[in-house]
Amino acid sequence: MVKYVKKNGIKKPIWVDPLFPAFRGLLDAVLQKVKVQSKSNLCVGGFLERTAREATLYEQAATTYLLKTLDPMSLELEAARKKSAMHLPEHNVQDISTTEAARSARRAAAQQAQAAADKAAAEEKAVEIENKMLQQIALTTNEVEEAYGKINIMVARFCKGTSFRVIAEEIPELTPHVFDAQAITHRYGLHQGGGAAARRRNAFFSPCFWRTVCQDGTV
Repeated sequence: MVKYVKKNGIKKPIWVDPLFPAFRGLLDAVLQKVKVQSKSNLCVGGFLERTAREATLYEQAATTYLLKTLDPMSLELEAARKKSAMHLPEHNVQDISTTEAARSARRAAAQQAQAAADKAAAEEKAVEIENKMLQQIALTTNEVEEAYGKINIMVARFCKGTSFRVIAEEIPELTPHVFDAQAITHRYGLHQGGGAAARRRNAFFSPCFWRTVCQDGTV
């Protein structure tokens, strides 16, 4: 089930497993509230339907939390990008035979140097903000990944509790379909790197990931 905590004034969702899923599966089986559907060969029932709805709700809340966290940062990023894109003032060396001309040339050179320093600082700040935003997206992606890992393990325990025989293929797998890290990355015009974090995000959306979770010996 989904619960909320306040973080920086924003409601952040956390996933909390219901207690004793295996016993709940046994009880639902006795009360005939769960069955294996002949067409799909998967366990179906009210508990599983509610779990799927709660998982979707968690994804929606995680997306909302992430967007509310990133929006203020995106404004700072836009300002830094605009400043870093400003053209440097031109400084043409002219006749400096007079004292006043020499002073003007020095002032122009100083202004150009300051503008170049400001531009470099803005570029550095834009990179820093962008990295922070990418880190926040990666963090939320990891949290969604962990939540779905817990959900699928819990579902497996529930389904195994419904039968006295060993079952595996009958266990449904819930996969994320609302939270989209790539779409959020594109929304803010961020540039993903090719490092370990990016590979982890890509693996999260791989279909084989969830099969691995449910086949893990911990369930």
